[in-house]
Amino acid sequence: MPSPPPGAPGLEPPPDPRAFWAQVLSSDPVRVREAMASLSEGERTSVVEHLQRMASEPGWQDGQRGAARAALDILHENPPLEEE
Repeated sequence: MPSPPPGAPGLEPPPDPRAFWAQVLSSDPVRVREAMASLSEGERTSVVEHLQRMASEPGWQDGQRGAARAALDILHENPPLEEE
């Protein structure tokens, strides 16, 4: 059975990775939590692990490192909003 065409009724477009990471690294608690709430538990775990690497491993710019730390702080203080 062929896949429905993009934009078919009832289907959401695939998420935009750039927009997702812009939200996660925004330092805005609401935006960070909303972005994370759109993920499965396994995906959230992967994102948190990536943020931890960004915050601690060499090779990341200072701004990226700071944004990752801010996101981790936000997620530690305020878990993601669950989608209803």
